[in-house]
Amino acid sequence: MAQLTGAIGYPHATSLNVTATSAIPPPIAFGTRARDSAGNEFIYVDFDAKKALGEVITWDSAFLTADLSATITGPVGVVVGAATTSDLAGWVQVYGLCSHVLGSSSLTSGMAEPAATTDGYSVMINATSGLQVAGWNFLTSASTATSPGEATTASSILGVLTAMLNYPYISGDPVTS
Repeated sequence: MAQLTGAIGYPHATSLNVTATSAIPPPIAFGTRARDSAGNEFIYVDFDAKKALGEVITWDSAFLTADLSATITGPVGVVVGAATTSDLAGWVQVYGLCSHVLGSSSLTSGMAEPAATTDGYSVMINATSGLQVAGWNFLTSASTATSPGEATTASSILGVLTAMLNYPYISGDPVTS
């Protein structure tokens, strides 16, 4: 995983998640943004539930994450360190090259829309009539192989993709292919 650079105690691995509860405040303020040496940008969030590496999520104004659905709008990012419980804080990627995005195993290119899978993952699927995702470009087709250098393992309905992120956002505008 990437190492962040800059102030506030960096370097800090983006894959590192820490306990964050009302009794144990996070070591970094929610909403903090940081870049790695390659220029990729990450935002520090409060995980609402267990999240897989590569899962695509959104967050609210308090930086509490939420799963994607067919009707949700707002900012979008990719989980870069698996959250094993809901009482964790960690990083999501919002800008740059991301090589471990979970998506529909049939996703190839073009527009994508948010969805929740039957096995509980929040991912992108092929766009049909759902909400449009701006600032998102898939560079590879879905692979059911494990992402290089990552622990993400795809299932029969999931694939691992590489995407270029440019502050993705679901605007509420329907897909018009």
